[in-house]
Amino acid sequence: MTVLTDLCFQEDIPNEMLTFLIERVKQTKDLPHLCCRKLELVRNVAPLPILGEILNKVQLDSVQEMRLLGSWDLQSLNWFSPYLSQMVQLHTLLLSECTLYCIVPGENDEDEAQKLLQQFTTQLLSLHQLHTLMLHSVNFFGNHLHQLLRSLQAPLETLHIRRSLLMDQDLTYLSSCPCTSHLKSLDLSGVRRPGSNYEFLPALLNRVSATLAHLDLADCGITDSDCDYLQPALGHCSQLRTLKLCGNPLSMAVLQTLLFHTFPRCNFAFLELPVPLNCYMDHQLTLPWHTLAEVMEQLRLTLQLHGPQRIRLAYRHCRTLCDAICIRMDN
Repeated sequence: MTVLTDLCFQEDIPNEMLTFLIERVKQTKDLPHLCCRKLELVRNVAPLPILGEILNKVQLDSVQEMRLLGSWDLQSLNWFSPYLSQMVQLHTLLLSECTLYCIVPGENDEDEAQKLLQQFTTQLLSLHQLHTLMLHSVNFFGNHLHQLLRSLQAPLETLHIRRSLLMDQDLTYLSSCPCTSHLKSLDLSGVRRPGSNYEFLPALLNRVSATLAHLDLADCGITDSDCDYLQPALGHCSQLRTLKLCGNPLSMAVLQTLLFHTFPRCNFAFLELPVPLNCYMDHQLTLPWHTLAEVMEQLRLTLQLHGPQRIRLAYRHCRTLCDAICIRMDN
């Protein structure tokens, strides 16, 4: 018997299929043959030997989307990697809250991490169909991102790296590695680096200017001076439809200048801009509505200088002070 189903094994959501499979393994009974397009695994949902028994019954070459969530370190990722290498039709891979370094203490932690990471990334060489890579809250422990990216065999269409701390070597490699040459969607929201220096971004944006349609740089610590570097490169992204910059400490003058130079050259349909810091009162706790209304009207006038599009502006409040002005353009 073959069971056709997506498998989402999560700790906090009761799953009758998972419960059935685990009980069958514990009772040493045969499992049905499993065929699925989407497979989602939380690290602590079951002991690895039990997960292995279940994965042995999955038709791995039918899996197209793989999600690994929560507490996967290099040791457990290497346990899983032989299964991953058999997913030859995989087009989407998500790693969330994983740790790409060795957690065993000792003087040779870095050497051990390099060895384990090499073992894991070698298994990615068979994933020729992979076009979407999402890394959410992944702890790279230094310059390990480039080791992961250089193992990919085909150019990515989508690259999401969210809420991660990256070092110079990794950021520089982003702008030159083969897999980022044809990106359509780039999400670096919440990515920080020591010193908040973003000189790597213009080179990356210039490289993907003919293909990039969606760019998310929310909550990256981008300042007015950083925007001076970004503005020319953003203007070259003629296919750019979505740009998100909320959560960055930008002034009204810089936002207006950015829109003035990019709006005529890009193909914007949606913008998400930060509320300028000088609009707030009481240490950024109070946002006067009349001040917000004036800012939104100034942005509207700036945009209307460049075309007859219908422009709709809205305000979105966020308790973490990443308030946003959302702008939609209808051609």
